Amino acid sequence: MNKPGLPRIDAPSIGLANQGVMDALTRAKCAAVMLARRGCKVKSIAVSAAGAQLTLKSTLACRELGGEQICHAVCDGQDARTYAVLVNGVIVQWTVRRMLDGSAA
Repeated sequence: MNKPGLPRIDAPSIGLANQGVMDALTRAKCAAVMLARRGCKVKSIAVSAAGAQLTLKSTLACRELGGEQICHAVCDGQDARTYAVLVNGVIVQWTVRRMLDGSAA
């Protein structure tokens, strides 16, 4: 019998089928914590066996990440540019929106 708070000795393995998701989840959490400490605001995290993706709220801290523009759209008088960068094996993206008259959206 195990003591309370200790892992079960006879616990089943998470299995190879789940390992990719677990690895992506670990990388996503590490990246989210690191980005939060740099002043970024994490809006969402998506995790799958293929990898993880973090979406940030666009702030001045995002500019320090560099990133490459991956999408540009103009709609309803608004210019939206989405940027992405790889952080610790995790795709991190954010969208900068501006009104076409030059003001921030």
